[in-house]
Amino acid sequence: MLKNSGITAGQLCLSLTACNDNKFDWEGEQHVRVYQDDQAISCDNTGAVSVKTHGKLLIDEDIQLHCSQKGDDGFIYTDSCGSATGSINIFTIHNKDLDTAESLGFSRLLMHSLMRNVSIRSFQTQKNTH
Repeated sequence: MLKNSGITAGQLCLSLTACNDNKFDWEGEQHVRVYQDDQAISCDNTGAVSVKTHGKLLIDEDIQLHCSQKGDDGFIYTDSCGSATGSINIFTIHNKDLDTAESLGFSRLLMHSLMRNVSIRSFQTQKNTH
């Protein structure tokens, strides 16, 4: 049963924000990135699980989201209709919530090995610096 079934769409949208690596203590491992395959299929624009949907799974278990974003798993897939795309939904959470997230089907995104290959598409537009 969902703990926070009364969560509003506004609360969910506020919780789903783009990531800025400079804001997190990756060295002290207070935060960790987790991901789940969004099940997107080539040539099918209706089947992918949205970042919002996966984020709600975490929020419903009282896991605080620090940021969320789309990404790719870094592997090469055949470019044909009906094949997997490698698209993933990525979330930054507190390290203490990792076990709960894993019980929901999320996996830890290993920064040192996988991150070189992962392509992250942020929802936040890049700001101009002067």
